[in-house]
Amino acid sequence: MSALGLTVLLLLQAGPKPPPAKPAKPAAAATPAAPNPSVDKPPEKTDDDTLAAKKYFQWAQSLYKQARYSEAIAKFEEAYRLKPHPTIFFNIGRCYEQLNDIPRALKNYRDYLRIAPEAKDRELVSDAIANLERRLKEQGVQQLSVLTDPTGARITIDEKYMGLSPLSLELKPGNRLIGISKEGFESIDKNVVLSAEKSMEITISLKPKAPPVEVAKVTPPVLTPRADILKPVEPPPPPPPATRTYTWVAAAVGAAGLAGGITMGLLANSASMTLRGSLHDQAAAQGLHDRAASLGLGSNISYAVAGTGLAAAIVLFFLEPKLNAPKAVASAAP
Repeated sequence: MSALGLTVLLLLQAGPKPPPAKPAKPAAAATPAAPNPSVDKPPEKTDDDTLAAKKYFQWAQSLYKQARYSEAIAKFEEAYRLKPHPTIFFNIGRCYEQLNDIPRALKNYRDYLRIAPEAKDRELVSDAIANLERRLKEQGVQQLSVLTDPTGARITIDEKYMGLSPLSLELKPGNRLIGISKEGFESIDKNVVLSAEKSMEITISLKPKAPPVEVAKVTPPVLTPRADILKPVEPPPPPPPATRTYTWVAAAVGAAGLAGGITMGLLANSASMTLRGSLHDQAAAQGLHDRAASLGLGSNISYAVAGTGLAAAIVLFFLEPKLNAPKAVASAAP
């Protein structure tokens, strides 16, 4: 068993104040070992959480030595569920690194340093993180992690839904708009610049929404007047319907003049086109010329009548109701 594994076993047995673990640098897998019958089996149901976590951790270590990294991850996670300890994140990160899963390895190394900021092997783990960041840069992406308090917030990147917090994902470097929302809390929009060189982790504390202020409805008092001084008020008679007889007459004259002007104008144009369109003797040509001139004059007169009639209709439309309104009769004094 490695020095790190033995240290973690001691930590799991010691309780809430474990001694610091010996610094360890992520390394390649050891030579696969034969299965250990005393370890490669689930803990007994009678084991308490600490003892069960130790057995799961031993099981995970055995699987790691056999290069069975995916199975080792599952056992490390079960050990963490029974007895949480930040070092387990480091071990899971090593497994993912052996599986060449750069994003998950980077995430677990970062989780380890975030939970254990005073770790003795911080420098070595930071070097491993920098190496993974360089590998992500070669792929043209970088890792962005969004943590919220409370968790389970809805995360959008550039207005596109990505998942619930905590969330880690790989994005192309550049400006990013992060939207964070959760029912019962104020929504937050945050602009960040994701570097191509280093991963980024942001932590947001959500503020609960203020409860709505209920405004009490105030009913004004109703004053009931005395019956002996209350006099019924009859509603005023409705105004007579407005009549616009002259308006419609003027409008009709204008419309007739317009129609006549258009008709005669078309006929005059037709006579003029006939005159110009072919050869005629003098009498026929004179007749077409006179007809075109006469119809043109009549068209102009009709247009003038139309304009006068329509203008009069517009003026009468506003004036006629006032001229026809009945005069008010002054009531006699009591």
